[in-house]
Amino acid sequence: MSDSLPYSAHVPRANLSTKDFVFEITHETDLTTDTASDSESCSEVSDLTGQSCLQEISPYFDVKRTVYGGRGCFASGFIPKGTEILTSERPVGNSVAKDFKKEVCSWCFAYHNGKTMKHRLQNKIYFCSEACLSEFQNYDNDGMLTKTLISFDNNFTKNECSVDECDVPEDTEDPQAVIASIWEEVEQWDLKISKMKPTKRARFIPKLTKDDYAEARYVISTVHSMYQGEDGPLATELSLFDTLESSEPQKVQKYPYLTISYSNIFKFLRLTCPDAFQKFITPQSVRNIIGRNLTNAFGIWSPTTSEDEEREYLGFGVYPSASFFNHACCFNVKKHRDGSKYTFTTTEDVPAGSELCISYGISGDEDLESREATLAEWFFQCGCAKCTTERK
Repeated sequence: MSDSLPYSAHVPRANLSTKDFVFEITHETDLTTDTASDSESCSEVSDLTGQSCLQEISPYFDVKRTVYGGRGCFASGFIPKGTEILTSERPVGNSVAKDFKKEVCSWCFAYHNGKTMKHRLQNKIYFCSEACLSEFQNYDNDGMLTKTLISFDNNFTKNECSVDECDVPEDTEDPQAVIASIWEEVEQWDLKISKMKPTKRARFIPKLTKDDYAEARYVISTVHSMYQGEDGPLATELSLFDTLESSEPQKVQKYPYLTISYSNIFKFLRLTCPDAFQKFITPQSVRNIIGRNLTNAFGIWSPTTSEDEEREYLGFGVYPSASFFNHACCFNVKKHRDGSKYTFTTTEDVPAGSELCISYGISGDEDLESREATLAEWFFQCGCAKCTTERK
């Protein structure tokens, strides 16, 4: 990958800049905003204090509305430089790109320079060590996730297709009508499938692309968290996940063909996932699960030993507790990944009431033109204090 790769509308993750974008910025924002890593839907209740889970993320900050729209993290008191203000242990949902599934540990996301992981479950799920394999099995205590991932992999192998083989909606003056009609057809399809004998359903499994593979694996991972529910190890992250806005409507409005992709993912999982997962697999829930990752996903990248070394994009994970940090080129919080865990540490003294911001792939040392060019690939114009001052 080059240092600054062009954004590919059809492969939104494969062509990320190597500057370590942690969120996908897929909607345009005004220059007056910093950004909204998570923005609110119009129907959301006005009193954020009523959403107690938001105020229990960290003792160091409160989640509040920003003056420029959406929500952000604001210091609840003076925070000294070097304070670890948040630790997000595991993603509520994650996925490893198909090309790297044998080279990335399914538990800690370790990557050993392209070497195939030696520890595995049925040659489908790969781990860097017996310890990680054991931790995964303890997490998946009833084997449901293992069973589902193996079944998915087997069915994908039989039904993989290239992008060129996919049906793409023709250009239309009314994309919303096309999108609505596709999902109406899906609802009718689902009704038909529900009345069909299981033995006859296999021939209705749709084809998926490699890009669909990554999204579908992420959906399975998230559905498993939902299946584990309030008693599961990710219960807190799951409750926060439910407060995130889905950006799926904006994404498919800009790229209507993604509706075909998302609807095929729903159909595929509807026909291949176990009965225990089915109540979480509806057209709307799959759209929401995918939509909530579009502007909240943290990238999983190969490690580097020097600034100019190229990195491989390996996959992504959604950490809802960390989704409320907004971007600023003059960020005051630095993120660090250790295995599947992210920690967030202040880079300077932060006064009480100040917003805590991370970087979405900007080191802060670039000139204004370079920063704008990088962020423009994500349809984003930064309005932080640094950018505002330099534009004058």
